Amino acid sequence: MSENDWRERLRAIADPRDAEKENPLESAIQEFAAELNRVSPWVQADLVPGGHPQLRSFVTGPKTRRDIRNVMLSFWIGPDRVRSTGDKRELKSREEVFVYLSEFATDSAFPRAIEEYKAICNANTPGELHGTTTDRKPFLFPVQVPPSAQRQMADRWRSHATDALDVEAQLEGEEVADTRSAYIRGLDVLAAQTIATIDRLESGGYTMSVLKWQMDGSRILAHVRLPGR
Repeated sequence: MSENDWRERLRAIADPRDAEKENPLESAIQEFAAELNRVSPWVQADLVPGGHPQLRSFVTGPKTRRDIRNVMLSFWIGPDRVRSTGDKRELKSREEVFVYLSEFATDSAFPRAIEEYKAICNANTPGELHGTTTDRKPFLFPVQVPPSAQRQMADRWRSHATDALDVEAQLEGEEVADTRSAYIRGLDVLAAQTIATIDRLESGGYTMSVLKWQMDGSRILAHVRLPGR
């Protein structure tokens, strides 16, 4: 190995100026994830950093849930090749990357994962409404957020949309005789008239500020938007 050879190899992994350049093989994986997000109503895919500067993970989950993420593939990103850490396959061109990912999408357990994501997206999402009572005690309502509202929350979060959203969530637990009251986790029975504020709705890994709310029996009608908007 000549003096110039080892210098070039060291620069390839350590020169911050080179690190800022876009790697065409890594960008091919990012393009695949972006296209998957575009065509699928159920899948959210991302290429995220791993535990090493050259390690990336291809992560997927249901489009309506930030709290469910699965690492499907991991890659070691080099200057002139990408190596899958699972089967050790080396990919040296963008075409090889796209072929590899296409094979993964059709010939692995990924189609079954998509079916699972579809079922999750089409089901209610467990959530919590957080607030305080008139005597300044914190409380939360466990709720079920319907699929359409959960999807709109997720869409607003990803797009940083500032418009508000009306969410009709179903209270969990036992409804009592007084329709203004419901069973609350952590407390016994909390009457609606003791609620001072409901501040936020947390559901599926997303948080929305509650602008106004109304209790109707076992339902909570909340007008929400992204925090700080």
